[in-house]
Amino acid sequence: MMWKASTDVAAPAPAEADDWDTDPDFINDVSEHEQRWGPGGRNVEAIDMAKLREEVLEADTLSKKKQYEQGPKSSFGYGGKFGVQADRMDKSAVGHDYVGKTEKHVSQKDYAQGFGGKFGVQTDRMDASAVGHDYVATVDKHESQKDYSQGFGGKYGVQTDRVDKKDYSHGFGGKFGVQADRQDAAAVGWEHREQVDKHHSQKGSATVCSEDTATEAANG
Repeated sequence: MMWKASTDVAAPAPAEADDWDTDPDFINDVSEHEQRWGPGGRNVEAIDMAKLREEVLEADTLSKKKQYEQGPKSSFGYGGKFGVQADRMDKSAVGHDYVGKTEKHVSQKDYAQGFGGKFGVQTDRMDASAVGHDYVATVDKHESQKDYSQGFGGKYGVQTDRVDKKDYSHGFGGKFGVQADRQDAAAVGWEHREQVDKHHSQKGSATVCSEDTATEAANG
C-alpha cells in the first residue's frame, strides 16, 4: 500500500456508501422460562406410560387387521369355510362329492376268506364251467388195493362185463354151423370125396411083377 501513498492517483469512490451497522437493534423479549419450556410455558401434563403402551398396541392391532383384510388370503380356495375357486377347477375332473374306492392294505385284508366253511365261499371267483362243490369223483383203486384173483372163473367169479359179445365159434361146421355165403362157388361141396391112388409101397408084390413084365414086353 506504500506505493499508493507516494502517487497522486486517487482511488475511485465506491458505488454506494458502506453504512453497515454492526450494533444489534432487535429487542430480545423471550424470557428464560419461555426459552426452556416453550412459548406455552410449563403446562404439559405427565405422560402415562401404561396408557401409551395400550394405545400403541391397539393402533398396531387395527393396522394389522386392516392389512390382513385388504391383502391376499392364503386360506382362500381350500373349500369349506375357506371357499372354493370354481374358476380354477378342472372341467374334466370329478366333483368334490366323488369318493374313490381304494383297496385295503395287505395288513387289513382277511386272508381266511374264501376257504369255504365258516370262512365263506367266493362265488364270484368260481369257474362257471366247473362242477359244484357237491361233486364226488369216482377214483379207481390203487394197484395195491385191487383183487387180481377176480375173473379167473370158478370160485374167483367171472367178469361178465369183459366177455366178448361176438360168437367166434360160428362157421366152423357141425354144431357150430356153416357160413355158406363164404364158400367158393367153384369149389366142390363138403360131401365130395377125392379118390387117391395108393402108393406103390402100399400095393401087392405080384401086381408089381406083372406090371414090370408087361412093361418089358412093350419095350421089347
